[in-house]
Amino acid sequence: MERTPRIVAVFVLVASSLIACGDDDTGKVDRIAATNNGATNNGATNNETNNGAATNNGAATNNDEPPVPPPVQVAVHVDPARATYATGARVLPVAVVRDASGQVVQDAVVSWSTSPAGAAMLLDTGRFELLEEGAVELEGCVDGPDGPVCGHATLVVDVGGPRIELDSPQPGAELTAEEAPRIPVAGRVIDTHGELYVFVNGVPVEVAEDGGFATEVEPRFGVNHIEVSATDGLQPLETVAGADVLWAPTFHRAGDGSVLAAASFDEGISLRLGQRFFDDGIPLTQNGGVVRTEDLADIFELLLERIDYLGQIPNPIADSATFRLQVSSFDVGQPAVAFVLTDEGAELFIRIDGVIAGTSGFLQVENQRLSLDGQVRVGMSGFVQLRMRKAGLGEPYDVRVLSVNLALEDASSRFASPEANAIFELAASPLRTTLEALLTDTIRDQFVEQLPGLLLTTLTSVEGAISGQTLPIDTGLGRPLVLTIDAAISTVEPIYRNGLTARLWTTTRLDQLPTHPTSRGVALLAPADSLAPFLRNSRLQLGVRMGMLNGMLHALWNAGMLDLDIGSQLPPEFAFLIQSGAVSGQLPPILTPARPEDGYDLRLTVGQLDFTAVLPDRTDVYGITISTGVDVDFQSNTLIVTIHDDPEITTWSISSTAEATYFDGPSVRDIILSQLWPRIAEVLAQNLSLRLPDINLSQLGVIAPDLSALTLQIRLTREIQVRQDFLMFEGNLEGRLE
Repeated sequence: MERTPRIVAVFVLVASSLIACGDDDTGKVDRIAATNNGATNNGATNNETNNGAATNNGAATNNDEPPVPPPVQVAVHVDPARATYATGARVLPVAVVRDASGQVVQDAVVSWSTSPAGAAMLLDTGRFELLEEGAVELEGCVDGPDGPVCGHATLVVDVGGPRIELDSPQPGAELTAEEAPRIPVAGRVIDTHGELYVFVNGVPVEVAEDGGFATEVEPRFGVNHIEVSATDGLQPLETVAGADVLWAPTFHRAGDGSVLAAASFDEGISLRLGQRFFDDGIPLTQNGGVVRTEDLADIFELLLERIDYLGQIPNPIADSATFRLQVSSFDVGQPAVAFVLTDEGAELFIRIDGVIAGTSGFLQVENQRLSLDGQVRVGMSGFVQLRMRKAGLGEPYDVRVLSVNLALEDASSRFASPEANAIFELAASPLRTTLEALLTDTIRDQFVEQLPGLLLTTLTSVEGAISGQTLPIDTGLGRPLVLTIDAAISTVEPIYRNGLTARLWTTTRLDQLPTHPTSRGVALLAPADSLAPFLRNSRLQLGVRMGMLNGMLHALWNAGMLDLDIGSQLPPEFAFLIQSGAVSGQLPPILTPARPEDGYDLRLTVGQLDFTAVLPDRTDVYGITISTGVDVDFQSNTLIVTIHDDPEITTWSISSTAEATYFDGPSVRDIILSQLWPRIAEVLAQNLSLRLPDINLSQLGVIAPDLSALTLQIRLTREIQVRQDFLMFEGNLEGRLE
């Protein structure tokens, strides 16, 4: 090993005590001097400065003293003690010399050398300045009985961790499954010393001689955080570089035809009313004065039962010199309705047994007046064909009655006059035909002819519940925004004995121009033209495309919701350091399906956020990814979104105008968690909680006033599920009337 010529440094206890311990700054020399050397290394200076002349001269130093044992061991260490040192650092060598008995040898003269030559330079202060990277050996020697006795201290000198240059992926990239079935990660690691090790998302990758590396990462739908870490085997801390990319099987182009930030879907929401929603085959239940409806047939039975028949009957029905008939009471008992879907719309089968009408009046037959006081008891059946369709967006609804067939059955009378009863039994008698016309006309007018309007109101209320929602958005950190949601039923399609499906076009727009006009659009789990995956036997199913919700998030991002000024909102512990602070979202927030073990419905990820902090001596840029759980509920026909308040926050350094960024990861996390995330989470939760399609049957109260008190509620019968690109709600429309 090549060594520098011996440099003799004669310094005793006090000389070495003048040199600082634990810091490279020579201005701190006198603070902790005595602990490093003491009477261990040298003698003359120590006697003069610390001990005084009287102590070290005279009897204590006379020739009668026994000879000092020769040194046989030298132990060397440096101050400050560190795992690695930067070039230019100044260290203090300390040598402890002992004799054969283990006693410290006082006043030993130590000579110092370095290896390799020129790796360090001895300064006047007694410190060595480290000049070169690598393993630097400091050797201290004293003269022993058989030659030099030496000790060594080896220092690792390194200018810093490796520098990582990430070529791919680029931060904020939007990747499709077709072009990137796996996410390519490539770059190079630059370091002047040490053995390089590189990890991508914690997995080691091979490093070429020139520092290059390349690998692939298995993607998942949504934001993928790529973390590259590198070490040279010398530095205790790794160097880390990061990037967030958005990966999806496909993207849907954002926009609604306007120039504003927006996202539209031909089928953003789908509603399927199954055959059992219209008729489950179970009779209407009425217990203890409370009526419960489980399907539309139950509601129609209530309607037939509670129509104000007397109010619709023109009393007297007949009034002439020979025939007078007045109805004083009318009871229809409990009707039965069967509702069957067809490919055109629906067929209704109506059965009303035991209609009892109280009557009064007379019938003049020749010279005999027959009393009609009493009652008429009849049964009635009917068959109605309905059409319910809508061909496309902008096309008119085609909801109408195609045919009606109503007739009396099992008619009998209990008039005071037996002769009148006999006449009523005749099928073609004016008395019977008048009553039949009365009943059929009333049911046709008050029920059958009302069905198209009732069904049409139900369908249009579905789109009306969503359309026209206007939501103000203000985080207090950026520009205020206004979000508008519109919807319209594009198609209505019935399938025989299966279900009726209504598909809704939806659009979300904001009152701002796009801030990311080159974005590929909204990330989708399935193509935008895919249909909601309905189950055949469910009563009521609602499919909310996740792409529509992510389209809302994309529109918010594209309108600048994540371009924020947080400088004025920083807590005191950071405000005195940071002159200004800004956050910019490189990717839109996105909802993704949760795993079964996660314990929540969806995951919300916001990334990549670039946080730029301007300090007095530098400008730092940090990367941030925020991810948290989301629970979804359906209450009062409203989608309720709850965002968990314990997000996972990943931070990394992107750049600095100084040698390194000022804040560590926990500090950046504290800033984001305390000031930024609560505001973002509140805005996102409010705007994802939106009114969904409603089943509105308010017109029932107009036809039958008693039904104004009928309350209807959609009750979920299954937990919300994610199937393909849809949030699927399954439930039933339940009615209650006291």
